[in-house]
Amino acid sequence: MFKLAAFPIALALAAISAPVAAQTSPTQEGGEWTWEEQESDRPKTWYVMISVHQAVGPAGCDTYRYKVSSVEPIKITGPSEIRPAHADELAGWWMMYVAQRAPLPFRWLTTSAGHEPPEMYFRETREEAMEAFRADGHLRQSRSCSGSKLVGLRTRNFEFTPPPGFTSVDFGNEPAPQGVTVARDLNKAPGAR
Repeated sequence: MFKLAAFPIALALAAISAPVAAQTSPTQEGGEWTWEEQESDRPKTWYVMISVHQAVGPAGCDTYRYKVSSVEPIKITGPSEIRPAHADELAGWWMMYVAQRAPLPFRWLTTSAGHEPPEMYFRETREEAMEAFRADGHLRQSRSCSGSKLVGLRTRNFEFTPPPGFTSVDFGNEPAPQGVTVARDLNKAPGAR
């Protein structure tokens, strides 16, 4: 009975140690020891489609509902896994682009009612991004309001300069610099009313 119980444990230990050894085994090149970069740490190419809807104000569908959508995917280099901070960074750049290229639709999206959070599609291929975006109706006018407008923007002139660390999965989770106080509740900040 003891031999049967010990056998699976030995296999389990071998199974656990084998992948770890395979991942961390150093390779010798030119007399120096180097560590192979993990697949998850390598930058990855993403194709992104973005749609921004105007928030329906107090009048609801009595007024127009506006939407600005990218017409073709934006190609970026990012991390192996996209997190909210990556999407927020790209969305900020997209809204600056909308303000420059389409000032009137930008004003529609930034009225007192504001806009809904941008709907963003990160896909590994251009075709997947277009297909998913189109299937969800982002290249059509809104069917929820009879008076709606869709503005499609081409992205070939869109420039995205990623900040340092953007290709890291941990982008946006960096600790605050030493000696800096981060006020999460602004009502309790000194001098706030």
